[in-house]
Amino acid sequence: MSEKRCAYCGRHYEPYARAVERQKHCGLSECRRKHKRARDRVWRSKDAEWRQARQVKVREWARVRQYWQSWRAKHPEYRNREALRMKRKRKEAVAKQEVLRSDPLGYLERIRYGPKLPGVAKQDGTDGQRAGAL
Repeated sequence: MSEKRCAYCGRHYEPYARAVERQKHCGLSECRRKHKRARDRVWRSKDAEWRQARQVKVREWARVRQYWQSWRAKHPEYRNREALRMKRKRKEAVAKQEVLRSDPLGYLERIRYGPKLPGVAKQDGTDGQRAGAL
């Protein structure tokens, strides 16, 4: 039997007789763990339905146990950092009503002819269908 080189640690190893063609790693627990994580990653990337189903289960698990509420209570630095991030985000956002009140005709012209305004929430249907009616 010939020796093979492990794909994870680079060491030479003697492969298992029944899996010589398929075996890619040595028997070290660290290499087995890396191989399993790589296989799982490939499997999850191919199976989008599994990911969606898992997300639903995880969210329900966290909701029932109030996981996120307790985690935030234990980590005030996260709460502070997130509050600052949201404050900055809200400051950058432009409310549609404010833009309409300040310059209604200019706003409508920008919707029809100009680039989209960053941070402005508007429905997709207003782009082409209603703009042509103006």
